Amino acid sequence: MKEFNIEIEIDENGNIIADTRGFHGKVCEQELDDLLEGIDGESEDKKKPEYFAKEQIVTKTNIKNKL
Repeated sequence: MKEFNIEIEIDENGNIIADTRGFHGKVCEQELDDLLEGIDGESEDKKKPEYFAKEQIVTKTNIKNKL
């Protein structure tokens, strides 16, 4: 099972640094937006290489032919 984490650091000046682990693509942005909703102030985004990686989706399908 894949693990997803969000690490939040608040420094002595009240600045928030948030980092995600295990997320790929825009889902990490959405999760951070939901988590930090309502917090005012300036923000700066730094996207990691994982943001640009495509999530691999593996599906398994069983098809049986009826003869």
